[in-house]
Amino acid sequence: MIVTAIDPGPKESAIVWYDGEANRVITAQELDNDDLLMHLRAIRKDDRHPLRYDHLIVERVDSFGLRGGVALMETAFWAGRFVEAGCGQAMGRKAVKLHLCGSSATGDADVRKAVSYRWGTDLKKVRGTKQEPGPLFGITGHKMSALAVAVVWAEKNAMDKRLAKTTNNG
Repeated sequence: MIVTAIDPGPKESAIVWYDGEANRVITAQELDNDDLLMHLRAIRKDDRHPLRYDHLIVERVDSFGLRGGVALMETAFWAGRFVEAGCGQAMGRKAVKLHLCGSSATGDADVRKAVSYRWGTDLKKVRGTKQEPGPLFGITGHKMSALAVAVVWAEKNAMDKRLAKTTNNG
């Protein structure tokens, strides 16, 4: 199951293709929003596109009870466009934090650590080096946020399938 996740930004966004069954990052990149929108439309139209995905999940802007500026409004605008262009779904950051860390009051460092631990507790090996890249080599910043969304969606989907199987067999 290929999960593609996007961490939207006001001008550029991060996108990650993640194989949820193999727990493997296929590719991750940051793109200009207009270019990303074109890519999503192209992938949706071409059944044989090399970056085809099973599920598109876009991080939704959650309300924190504070005033938002232009950048926040632009990010929300792009998130909606990406969901529509790629026939995707949205997932809020609070849900990501809650699933990975057990609390929505955690910070980005906690989320990064929780995601990285899916590949091992030695974070230096997980990241690796240019000479010996680890499974998350080059996954930083917004790409890590997009990966967190992909991992959470894949794990929740796997849990839902196990629950359905248990319920149907019980």
